Amino acid sequence: MRPVLMNNYPMAMPPFTSTQCDTIMVELRSTMSPFTLAYSAKAVLNTSGGATVNFPWAAAGNSYYLVIKGRNIITTWSASPVATGVTYGYNFDNVADAFGMNMATSFGVPAIFSGNFVITPPDNNTFVGLEEYIQ
Repeated sequence: MRPVLMNNYPMAMPPFTSTQCDTIMVELRSTMSPFTLAYSAKAVLNTSGGATVNFPWAAAGNSYYLVIKGRNIITTWSASPVATGVTYGYNFDNVADAFGMNMATSFGVPAIFSGNFVITPPDNNTFVGLEEYIQ
């Protein structure tokens, strides 16, 4: 991934580094329907594809679905609940790690779908579709 945050926001305080790509929102959601939002936190996505997220201590010791949201990606959920601890991790290293296999592999690297949403005229309430998928 390209480190575009530093290029797009050169005057940000604190400044972005040459390894930071974008910001994402990471949510922890209940494992029971209606999958209530328990916690959410913003994180910086690095060129390695990793992000460090800090949640309150109260989240430790429970299981949640992990949800990733971003400005230009399809919301992606973990395939199964994640048991949390004081320190824990989850890798979207395989297409099967995402709920409904909602990922693709591009040049051997797992990728979350992204694209542009288009509202078709003339009735803006009729249809919202994906113009294209870009991996």
